[in-house]
Amino acid sequence: MNAKNLEALGAPALAELLLDISKGSAPAKQRLRLALAGEQGPVEAAAEIGKRLALIAKARTRVTWRRRKALVVDLQTQLAAIEGQVLPSDPALGGDLLWRFVALADPVFDRCEDRTGEIASVFQAGVAALGAGSVGMDPRPMAERVFEALSDNGYGQFDGLIPAMSGALGPEGLAAVKERLQGAKVPRGGLLALRQIADAGNDVDAFIASYPAGARALPAVAAEIAGRLVAAGRAEEALAVLDRVDAKPDGGWIPVDWQDARIAALEGLGRTEEAQAFRWACFERQLSAPHLRDYLKRLPDFDDMEAEEKALAFAAGFGNAVAALNFLVNWNALPQAAALVIARQCELDGEHHEILIAAGERLSDGFPLAAMALFRAVVDWVLRRAKSAHYAQAAQLFVECARLDAHVVDHGSVAPHAKFTDWAEELHGRKIAFWAAVAKLEAR
Repeated sequence: MNAKNLEALGAPALAELLLDISKGSAPAKQRLRLALAGEQGPVEAAAEIGKRLALIAKARTRVTWRRRKALVVDLQTQLAAIEGQVLPSDPALGGDLLWRFVALADPVFDRCEDRTGEIASVFQAGVAALGAGSVGMDPRPMAERVFEALSDNGYGQFDGLIPAMSGALGPEGLAAVKERLQGAKVPRGGLLALRQIADAGNDVDAFIASYPAGARALPAVAAEIAGRLVAAGRAEEALAVLDRVDAKPDGGWIPVDWQDARIAALEGLGRTEEAQAFRWACFERQLSAPHLRDYLKRLPDFDDMEAEEKALAFAAGFGNAVAALNFLVNWNALPQAAALVIARQCELDGEHHEILIAAGERLSDGFPLAAMALFRAVVDWVLRRAKSAHYAQAAQLFVECARLDAHVVDHGSVAPHAKFTDWAEELHGRKIAFWAAVAKLEAR
């Protein structure tokens, strides 16, 4: 079945087929109506879309989770029709429809929960399209409309409005929106808009001024400010902002954004050796693979190989064995990861089953003993904690351990599978569901 073969049926047959298929399907009927209206022109298409938007706005019935998907499809259909059938031919008419569309956010959210974010994403797409329907319009009335939207932004649907409209508003329109926001003592959502206006005008000082002095001491805020200062060629100020944060580098956890902003500031000042030292410190603090990669690629040839060996040795001895294993496996240092498993198997708690299973799967081909030890840690955790929801997966791992054991030449400190089976049966023999799952798998 493809378009070319269907075309061979001819228009009359296809028309009858479409009518038959659309019976009992409101979305299909709506798409057909929109297609027919679009053939007549943008005005007719806009009229059809407008009718549907009015019906959605007036609806008061609570939308259950079962009906939410149909609502999402309906909204997507209307937005696609506006962008595809009206906006290209008549930007002003299409822009007005887009404003009507995004205005549906409040009444829709009032009667529908959006835990998945699907509905929000449709309205965000509508907001993003508003700029195309506003080009060439008078910036002053447009600025007033933007201000009104930002003043009634209870569900955050207009959080992306300034970036979408900045090109159409231009400097005059953006200044007008800023003036209205400040005159209104900044309504809800206005601070974000002021920062976006500052970014649109590359006004770093206005961006900084939008934050209270106390907030600038927060690492995440300081990183945002510093990034803009570095981009503006003011790296010295950026470093000063970063140094005033509440959480200093030696005080424990700090955001990655703060770390990256500090590196950018040091590079901006030409202090490359300090930047390299800080990259290494970031790696050591939390086994940050991105920082290690950036560190290594800035080293001369052959020096990077020696530094990588040093990094892998450091990772193998890292205080958190699970984090060390995860790093080594993701770095593709599988021999080092296997050695870590054998040396520190008592530290690898099966509670971190997702990491341990993923690592075991990576190690199973070349390092069966290490993979078996990891799978066994998960099985042990499941049985000790009686995690019945994980019995099926644990049974698969248990059977896989038997397969891996056949490929092990020297068990060393890891008990053979037969001994592990004896131990499991002695301590957890009454966990019938688990053993039944094992027997079923072994019988295959």
